[in-house]
Amino acid sequence: MLLLELDNYDLFQSRLMSFRKKHKKTLLDQNEKRVLEFVKLISMYYKDNACVEKESFKKRVADLIGQNSKIEDIFILCFYAWLKSKTDKKDLYATCLSLLE
Repeated sequence: MLLLELDNYDLFQSRLMSFRKKHKKTLLDQNEKRVLEFVKLISMYYKDNACVEKESFKKRVADLIGQNSKIEDIFILCFYAWLKSKTDKKDLYATCLSLLE
């Protein structure tokens, strides 16, 4: 996410491919679908920044956050808040706080 924010797309793509190669099988074996979905959404954002305006993308982000935001780890919610702030075009800090309430 930091690499995307700093517009360092080449390094981001390299790190993303490396992450997928190293961890995809393990994540599938452990049934960590939320992590894989988060990686897919970040990939979509990387390929086309305008995708955050589409309703289908917003729905996928909302589904990822889901109803369990009250019992979710704060660290994980901050990652989700980053995506949500992109779709809502709001400040990241304010989005984090709204998810924590």
